[in-house]
Amino acid sequence: TQSRNGAKINGVDIGKESWIACGVACALAGAAGALVAPIFTLSPTIGGSPLVKSYEVMAIGGLGSIAGSLVAGLMLGITETLGAFYISSAYKDAIGFLMMGFFLLFRPQGLFGQK
Repeated sequence: TQSRNGAKINGVDIGKESWIACGVACALAGAAGALVAPIFTLSPTIGGSPLVKSYEVMAIGGLGSIAGSLVAGLMLGITETLGAFYISSAYKDAIGFLMMGFFLLFRPQGLFGQK
């Protein structure tokens, strides 16, 4: 994934691997939609809330960092849950935005991202 030329040199068929990766990503997106659809009422804006949370996790964890995304997801979930419990559940989404804003101000590359 880091070097297309290096993969070609080692005999990897880049076109085939790209199609496989795209197919797996589409299948996972379809499965996620099938799992989320029974929870929410069906509307054109059904994916708004999970989309915002995924952007917050990506911004906090750092672009391209899987470990950062895992840690950021746990941090965001724990922080929002504790904030909803101790402050108010009405501010749950605002707490996530404040946390993302804090990280963007003081550590713009994310937790495990590189400058």
